Amino acid sequence: MNMHMLGAMYAPTNRITLSVMANYMAMEMDHITATGETFTTESADFGDTKLAALYKLFNANKKQLHGKVGFLYRQER
Repeated sequence: MNMHMLGAMYAPTNRITLSVMANYMAMEMDHITATGETFTTESADFGDTKLAALYKLFNANKKQLHGKVGFLYRQER
């Protein structure tokens, strides 16, 4: 299995950070049947895509609290 992930983050303000992450997977598996025959299966496609926003809720006395909301786009096959 090979997976390639691409992610990016952008902070338009000091309190909000936006992020996106996508991946591409390529899988291959060798099989042997009960009769001794062999064959290979392969699959490759884009995987889930995630969009998220991180918001700074609290920042004082060397303590921080963040909230995160995100969306996951899953391709049905």
